[in-house]
Amino acid sequence: MACPKCASEEWKLASVIHTEGKRGNKQTELSKLAAPPTNGRLRKALLFFFDMAWVGWGTFVIGVVYFSDLKYAEYPIFTTILFKIALVVAEIGTFGLLIVLWMIPKSLGENHKLALLEYEKKRMCVQCGALYFEDDNRSA
Repeated sequence: MACPKCASEEWKLASVIHTEGKRGNKQTELSKLAAPPTNGRLRKALLFFFDMAWVGWGTFVIGVVYFSDLKYAEYPIFTTILFKIALVVAEIGTFGLLIVLWMIPKSLGENHKLALLEYEKKRMCVQCGALYFEDDNRSA
C-alpha cells in the first residue's frame, strides 16, 4: 500500500526504523518519530505524587525539627499553618501515590499492551516519514 501522504511505495515497519536509527548515544529524527508507545501518563502521575509526598513530608519533618518548640519560633501562627499545610500536601501525595501504584497500572497496562500490538503493524514512509497502517487509510 502506498503512503497516504506522498503516495510513495517505499516503507518500513516503524519498529525497524526505530531500531536502525539508534547509533550509540545518537538517534535519527525518523527513529524518534518511529518510537514505540510509552506509558508516559503513569510515569508523570507517579512523579507528581511522589514529589508532592516528598515535599509535604520533608517540610513537615523539617518544621518539627526546627520549630517544634514554639517559644523559639518568631511566628507561631506561621509555623502552625505550615505544619497543617505540609501535612495536607503529604497526605494527598501519599494517598495519590498509593492509588496510582495499586489501581491505575492495570488499566494503563492493558492499554499499553494494545498500543504495542498496534505498533507492531505500524508502517513508516521512508520518503516523508508519515506513519500509517496497511489495512486502512488512517494515519497514525
